[in-house]
Amino acid sequence: MKTFLLGCITVLLGIQTIPSAAQPIESIRYVRTVTPLRGGSTEITETGQNPWVGHFFGSRPGRVGFLYEPSFDAKIGMRITEGTDDSTDTLEAMHVTNYWEVEDSLSKAYPLIGLSIDRISNLSQQESDSILQYNRTQTRRHFAAQYAAYRIETLRKPIPRELAERLHAETLRLLRAAQDTLSMPGLILDGDTMTFRCTADDTLWSLRYHVPEGAFKQLSDLFLQMAADVREGCFDPNTYLRQLPFVPTEKPNK
Repeated sequence: MKTFLLGCITVLLGIQTIPSAAQPIESIRYVRTVTPLRGGSTEITETGQNPWVGHFFGSRPGRVGFLYEPSFDAKIGMRITEGTDDSTDTLEAMHVTNYWEVEDSLSKAYPLIGLSIDRISNLSQQESDSILQYNRTQTRRHFAAQYAAYRIETLRKPIPRELAERLHAETLRLLRAAQDTLSMPGLILDGDTMTFRCTADDTLWSLRYHVPEGAFKQLSDLFLQMAADVREGCFDPNTYLRQLPFVPTEKPNK
């Protein structure tokens, strides 16, 4: 596993282009997309979407969706879908149950060449390029194999419609207020990535945020705690109702 991590870092560093003094390094922190639902249905086909979003949620975005992608740990998903009556909705908590088992297996199946700093400095350009290309190919194969190997467990919990509406309203408010893209000075090669999703007016709003800050960080912490509480069997909706602003009752957005 350590070799795989070092190899990934080598790949990431090798991909970067060294800028001139007149071109300061910037990292894209988030990208927002707004996609019409198909004919107002509850299903969607997203072009160029993050493949893990499709792996967790399929074609059903739900009212609210959230995906947590840590750099080197199991991914976690959460989705709120419409319930079977007028007073409740359904909270779905999803998580990968065999992350470390799969990573250990794939690291052996697609080994990388790990290099110390001293050895890197003594490599010829040809040797460096060859190792970089090898590690890139192995990393792509490793990541491609994850989709079939990971087991995603989904736990479902009925929640009050009021809580679902507050979560929906807060998520939609933040997504509508966000820019389409946000870039920040500096180079970020590591860190957690979160995807926030919300449906409204036959439209799916989605924002993929690398190392979220501010209100999005607070919302991601809330979603992660909710998912953890469902998995641990201690979910209390009143805990979250107290943390979210009141919103008038509205017809649910599917």
